[in-house]
Amino acid sequence: MRTEIKSDRLPTAMSMRLLGVMLLALCLPVSALAHIINRVDVQRAGDEAEIVIQFDTTVQYQRHSPLNEGSRLNIYFVVTGIDPDATSSLEEPMLPKDEVFAGATFRYPEPDSSMLVTFPESTKFRVRQGGDARSLSIFIPITAAASAMLTPSPAETESMARSYLEKAKSALSSKEPSVAIEALNSLLNLPANASSQEAQEMIGMAYEQNGENAKARTEYEFYVKTYPKGEGLERVNERLAKLAAIPAAEPTVRLERRQEDTGWQVTGGFGQTRYYGNSSTILEPLRVIICSQDQLDNPALVPANEQCSQTANANAVNPQSTARTDQSALVSSLDLMARSRSGSSDTRFVVRDVDTRYFLHGDSYRSDKNRLNAAYYENSDRELGYMMRLGRQTASGGGVLGRFDGAFAGYKFSQDWRLNGVAGNVVEFGSPHNKTFYGAGIDLLSLPANWSGNAFVIQQDVGSMTDRQAVGFEARYFDPKQNYFAMVDYDTSFAALNIAMFQANWNADAGTTYYLTLDYRRSPVLMLTSVSDVTGMDIGTLVNTIGDRAAREDIKRITPMMTMLSAGLMHPYSEQWQLGGDIQVSNMGATDASQNLPLTAQMPTQYAAQKSTGNTYVYSARAIGSGLFFSNDMTVFSGSYIDAKSTTGPTTYSAQSYAVTHVARPFEGWQFDTSLRLYYQDKSDGEKLERINPSFRALYRLGNNLSFEAEINQEDETIKDGISPGNSNRRYYYAGYRWDL
Repeated sequence: MRTEIKSDRLPTAMSMRLLGVMLLALCLPVSALAHIINRVDVQRAGDEAEIVIQFDTTVQYQRHSPLNEGSRLNIYFVVTGIDPDATSSLEEPMLPKDEVFAGATFRYPEPDSSMLVTFPESTKFRVRQGGDARSLSIFIPITAAASAMLTPSPAETESMARSYLEKAKSALSSKEPSVAIEALNSLLNLPANASSQEAQEMIGMAYEQNGENAKARTEYEFYVKTYPKGEGLERVNERLAKLAAIPAAEPTVRLERRQEDTGWQVTGGFGQTRYYGNSSTILEPLRVIICSQDQLDNPALVPANEQCSQTANANAVNPQSTARTDQSALVSSLDLMARSRSGSSDTRFVVRDVDTRYFLHGDSYRSDKNRLNAAYYENSDRELGYMMRLGRQTASGGGVLGRFDGAFAGYKFSQDWRLNGVAGNVVEFGSPHNKTFYGAGIDLLSLPANWSGNAFVIQQDVGSMTDRQAVGFEARYFDPKQNYFAMVDYDTSFAALNIAMFQANWNADAGTTYYLTLDYRRSPVLMLTSVSDVTGMDIGTLVNTIGDRAAREDIKRITPMMTMLSAGLMHPYSEQWQLGGDIQVSNMGATDASQNLPLTAQMPTQYAAQKSTGNTYVYSARAIGSGLFFSNDMTVFSGSYIDAKSTTGPTTYSAQSYAVTHVARPFEGWQFDTSLRLYYQDKSDGEKLERINPSFRALYRLGNNLSFEAEINQEDETIKDGISPGNSNRRYYYAGYRWDL
């Protein structure tokens, strides 16, 4: 590394370190209550800043509102992968206060299942799927000053580099070395990319053509130090030898490594939420009758709304009503991240913990629990090409399913390829199994045609037995108008497919977005430990009894394949309105009867063969209005029709659901969310269900550090004409606060 006197640019390595000092990428801690969001980074993308929201699992972007400007942004997406927590809790990271776009917040989920992004002031934006299936991107115009603080995204870097390189080649061919030098300086100030090595050689040639031999010599010497291997090395050494015979008109510059250190920055927060809920049920009274022997032998012969007894007086009335408090808990969450950036190096310490205290006690209630969801050390260096993470973490692909204690490391051994390795212990709260695993993968980072992907192999053991042994791949295509993602996971120990998934997004010129998902997977994923969960037997004893192969064959027989297809669109009808809809088809496949599993108290009979559930169809439509009542409000109208009349269960049904949600921010720091949901269901046995669900939520932010939130939610349900007609209602409340550093 070196400092160049009188140069038009900083050498590549140094400029990368300065960009890292100013802003390599923002990374945000998120609430430990739910960890679908992993981090939020900011990078430059041309004249815009790209806010990249990274997830712990695969997601698919569907729509956002408002369309292109506002101080609040709702992003709608679906989780298409495995959520290690599978919770519906609040997350609220904030951008560090001394960074670009300070004060922005991210909340998930909202009452309408969206993610809410808020900015300190009204901002123009556009939203799309990120560069892979585990991210979403928000693009925001930035000032020249802010632009200098942001490093470009990898895709933007490669595109800009190719453009600068072509311009430089054309200029050298036209004997315009000064134009070539300017273009090559711009290229070499970008992060390391596929054109960097060629540009480093070419800028020496440009200085030679411009008569600046000392600068040419310095550039060639920097090339030799940076790229000690490759076909260009011989050419550069020949040019250096020729320049050595020419007296230097200018002193050469000594190469030296420069370090910049931002120091440590600690971000995060602590929050507590008190939950309370009560419910009551009133069923239509049952008339007690004296049973006949036939009715005793066959309870189906007892008329509806009557109860059979041999001892009670005939025509006695048995009231059916209950009332109870069914929820009372305090949830405390802590998330902290300490981060230090030194040049191209980035170091982080992350801790996320959730503590839940239950105030309802008894055999039917859960006990208090504490969940350490993350505690890891991470270090990466863009120039050296490595990344490692040690501790409790959540996997983001590579065949690892969910949370684990262990190590993940990757090394970028060329511009296009990275080798990864992972090993650790699976973390499954409440599981009796001690599972260990190790795996490896290789990433193809970029191709000229916008393709990238990876392949992996994973071995997961329980004791000395193979629990899961899988190979798979992910393939991605990404450009500004469309992106595709495909994933396959195949278990070689079961000789069976676990997951095959494809998802796509298209952006039309008129602003219409289209999305498609095809998902075909085992539910649950095949593992040897599943046989212990089914029978209740110790896994070692069970395998010794029936054998490994017999156990795997039965697991495969009784584990169904789930199929889901979803497609939809969203169209900007006007500045205030967006209209859209989608269709979803799903079913659970047929299973065979088990043949080898030993009978136990938990499983007294063999699993019987099950038919496919048949298809369930969901047709949905929605309208999103912005600024209808206030300058910064949003209203969502939605309706769905569910057709499960062709399913194979004992009863089939059809249903309609309707919802309206209004979000308003009438005063500084305040937000009010009001929603009403209606649901109607008709079952094939004649039962009719009606449900009404109003809710109201208030949020208040006091400055940049403290926020408060409270919600009241009521659900009233009426069942008519069925086996158990009656009414039930539930009230649910919560109130909490969060303090951010």
